[in-house]
Amino acid sequence: MKVLCYEDLSQELLTFYGQYPDSIAALAEWVTKPDMELFPMIYTACNLFKSKSTANEFYVYRGMLKVKTNQDHMTITPYSKVGDVLSYENKANPLSFTTDISVATQYGDMIVASLLDTGTYDILELTDELMYLISLKNKVLEPFTEKEIILVPAYNIIYRILKI
Repeated sequence: MKVLCYEDLSQELLTFYGQYPDSIAALAEWVTKPDMELFPMIYTACNLFKSKSTANEFYVYRGMLKVKTNQDHMTITPYSKVGDVLSYENKANPLSFTTDISVATQYGDMIVASLLDTGTYDILELTDELMYLISLKNKVLEPFTEKEIILVPAYNIIYRILKI
């Protein structure tokens, strides 16, 4: 987690993102509790704020809890083991990942990784500017980023289990 400083942010991007308060509100709700009811708004936000990443591919990570939760476990079963390569084929769900493995470890004792090709997925990167506005919406005293990205939707993603 990195605390954000207002002076270091792009004022142009803050102004642009600020023109879409409904999308900011949906993203603010998503980062606190991912809910499929938010999917239409997340999809709209993805189209508005689609990642402008110059990288063709990059690694993303996701931390999950071993215990039964509402969290989408992406086809991981009690028989899955470290090194398994799995595919997630839910055509509806957006999923959140991070580009920082240390952030993923804060969210669970199971860690998965995937190499994403930016030409294959609709990727919504929660930039520092978006996270600043989301933090304000959620009344966070010290705005921060966790290098989160959302795949919209996350179907046919192939990933490897790094830790269970």
